[in-house]
Amino acid sequence: MLENLPTGQYYYTVFSHDQELSQEPSQEPSQEPEREPEREQRYVLLRKAGHSVIGIDRRSPHQAPCFRGFLVGNRIINATRIFPPYQPDSQWDRQAELIDFSRYQNIEHHVTDEEASALQVCLAFFSR
Repeated sequence: MLENLPTGQYYYTVFSHDQELSQEPSQEPSQEPEREPEREQRYVLLRKAGHSVIGIDRRSPHQAPCFRGFLVGNRIINATRIFPPYQPDSQWDRQAELIDFSRYQNIEHHVTDEEASALQVCLAFFSR
């Protein structure tokens, strides 16, 4: 459960059977499983401290809101999101439940400079 993990940075991707490689054995040994065409990676990158989280939500290829909320089990609740360009006059919204991580995978992932920079923007914004 996400709530029970120690303070730190976590990277989650959506777990979906249609995003996996085919797991069925092929009839011919020379055949390799078919892969889906390359898609933009969809993920949630967050910093957890106690029951509080701040992160960036890249589940949609069209927007990447920063968010702040509280953890209960595997859910982020009482969340505030702000959409780019991350200014006080940007679009904001609040949600009782933002993300339920029961369909997500916490994966070991080397965070890219771009991802780290995006998370840093979110941390700085919500630290004002």
